[in-house]
Amino acid sequence: MTRRVTLPEPWRSLAEEAGGVGELAKLFRVSPKTLYNWAHGKSAVSGPAQIQFDRLKKKFAVKKKILTNTPTPKKIKK
Repeated sequence: MTRRVTLPEPWRSLAEEAGGVGELAKLFRVSPKTLYNWAHGKSAVSGPAQIQFDRLKKKFAVKKKILTNTPTPKKIKK
């Protein structure tokens, strides 16, 4: 039986877009436990994995605005 894993943002959204924590771990070529440790700050993301993380955030941010930390600018009425 598989345990349900909870991840903080933006890891949670990335996992949802990838099809689950296991699938996201496969994209990084690491175990789900390593991914969990990264997401919860228990270990540092390595250089190549950090580049992959940044790429995935950009790729999925197009679909989900919640991955960006900056608020969406409001249109100014003239």
